[in-house]
Amino acid sequence: MDFPIIEANYSTEAEIYNEGIRIILDEMDDAHSKTTNVKAKMSDWYMHQYYSEFSWVCEKAMNLAERNSPHQVEYKVSDCWGAIYKKGDWTKKHDHWPNVWSFVYYVDCCENCSPLIFNARYGVAPKIGKMILFPAWLVHYVPEQTCNHDRIMVAGNIGLSK
Repeated sequence: MDFPIIEANYSTEAEIYNEGIRIILDEMDDAHSKTTNVKAKMSDWYMHQYYSEFSWVCEKAMNLAERNSPHQVEYKVSDCWGAIYKKGDWTKKHDHWPNVWSFVYYVDCCENCSPLIFNARYGVAPKIGKMILFPAWLVHYVPEQTCNHDRIMVAGNIGLSK
């Protein structure tokens, strides 16, 4: 592979945080009414500023970014949101430039849920507690969710702090 896609497993800690994330996302309205690239129920862009469960996800992503960057730089989380994909929901092809890193963390899913597809050729299957960190310039998308249950995830972006 000619670009880094880093996977980490936080399934042990996931038990502590995932239920809270699930409840928060279930109880809120679709903040964007499917007007973003995400064609699923989506939260506000800055969930990490309001909820410790989302801050925890961002902390894990920041640690991965710092450990896997080619240079030591100061990072900050630019934004962090959650989404609930129901059957038929999907995400358009897009990237997150000019951020440096982007991340996805899986709260609830199964092995048959829609994968995260990069550059239309490489897919990463979801798994509860899995985090995927990738360069923000990579084009990615999520095909239509075909499972009858929710695919719940948290995503965000990391940029330079200066």
